[in-house]
Amino acid sequence: MQLIWNTKHKAASLAKNFRKQLETRMYGSCAVLLYHRVADYLHDPQQLCVRPENFEKQINFLRENYTILSIEEWKYNILNHKKFKNGSIVITFDDGYEDNILNAVPILERLNVEALFYICTGNIGTPDEFWWDELERMLLLNPNVRSEIKIKVKGITLASTTDGRQRELIYSDLLPLLRSSAPEERKASLRELSEQVGKTEPRVSHRSMNWNQVKQLTASKIATLGAHTHNHPSLAVLSHDEQRSEIEQSVQLLEANTGKFIDHFSYPFGTKLDYTSKTMKLCKELGLNLVAANYPYITPSRTDPFQVPRYLVRDWDLWQFTSEVKRFFN
Repeated sequence: MQLIWNTKHKAASLAKNFRKQLETRMYGSCAVLLYHRVADYLHDPQQLCVRPENFEKQINFLRENYTILSIEEWKYNILNHKKFKNGSIVITFDDGYEDNILNAVPILERLNVEALFYICTGNIGTPDEFWWDELERMLLLNPNVRSEIKIKVKGITLASTTDGRQRELIYSDLLPLLRSSAPEERKASLRELSEQVGKTEPRVSHRSMNWNQVKQLTASKIATLGAHTHNHPSLAVLSHDEQRSEIEQSVQLLEANTGKFIDHFSYPFGTKLDYTSKTMKLCKELGLNLVAANYPYITPSRTDPFQVPRYLVRDWDLWQFTSEVKRFFN
């Protein structure tokens, strides 16, 4: 059985590589990179942070060895099926963490490199953390958990003692359940968990930008804004009207507070399980022109503008980053 699986896996890999080479010859190749945070850190279980030192080295390497596109050029090529120059790069950020404006933008401005920032509007101007950070804070970083934890989410009951290993397990089990929950359902689960483990204060280091910072971002010559929903749900689990509300609210808030026209959007989480054909149709109906997903593949000029693939970047040193970028194109 293992031999059969290995043979099928190898055949699928060869077919994918052949397709990539063919598309590159016909339509060029662009790798869209996905960042979330640029910050020093002690804990980062979701691996969303890139240290500023590594980020600057990564961007400088790309600037010297690849063609970093402006956001308008990238958009034009896809919407008009204009062949990309091989080795093209686009820089994007998801979520709207405050460290984007504090740490990432100064580096990008210094190196004169453009980036697209997809902003989730629900936490703007609040001390609140994104739910995955809140969960980390309550379960993994809270030294004063008061009691045994028992919580029911989506019909599944999870329980653990205050033992650190047990809390890590319940953290891992809760992540996919909360991800597949609607926003209000997820908030209720987090409130219930907070009542059990004891109140902890949101971390300043994990907050979103405020509206003044978002406006500051729009004033930067290197930044383009996109929307990223209001509450960061997996859109596929929501009803049609709930999806519309999440997308439309984030676009309208960004436009109202910045005066900028928003036609870029990225799906929260962004795998092919996190949006549907109905989500894509909604994006088109709402006037969005280019929508990014989160699964690894190059972006030829014939890419579907409503599910643009991206490569997730981790806190890699320059040697590993160099190797990963080469792999993106090969």
